[in-house]
Amino acid sequence: MNHPHRLEVFKMGRCKNLPDGTESWVDEESRRRYEAMSEMIAPSDIDAESQTPEDAFISVMGKDRPGRVRCAGSGETLRTWYRSTSAGPSAYSERERQMQEQLKVQEDKLKAQADKMNEMQEQISQLQSVASKVDEMSVLLSQIQASQARTQPVPVPPPVQSESDTETDEAADDYLDHDVPVS
Repeated sequence: MNHPHRLEVFKMGRCKNLPDGTESWVDEESRRRYEAMSEMIAPSDIDAESQTPEDAFISVMGKDRPGRVRCAGSGETLRTWYRSTSAGPSAYSERERQMQEQLKVQEDKLKAQADKMNEMQEQISQLQSVASKVDEMSVLLSQIQASQARTQPVPVPPPVQSESDTETDEAADDYLDHDVPVS
């Protein structure tokens, strides 16, 4: 016995096709969930990877509880449902394998990012160490300059006599020589 996939079973239990071609849903939440599942299985240009109807159903409705298959009635168990459907354990296992591969790729990317972050942290630490040493050297240089300024006396240049001062003195000498009458 081949069962329809659970997305179809979900719709059969919650939607009625009216004679005028429209659909009548039992509630708005059921219609919204069915549309969400339908969008997941429909191929799109944006997301090249579409899901199987089973995966879409599980994404929207959640995993089955032990011993129960959602929307399949009380007589179905996971073993009887999956043994009799085309989306059986092999399809489920294939999807699980794909998800594990994707998880591995994401883990590898995350590890690479963590390694890069550690590298950057080391570089930041090295730069902070260099900056600290530059600050220390700047303080030492300032202290050395201040110490040298206190210990070295400021040289005072010797007074320089200009030629005009010398000439003025000689002219005064000559003047005195002429004023005094020689007797």
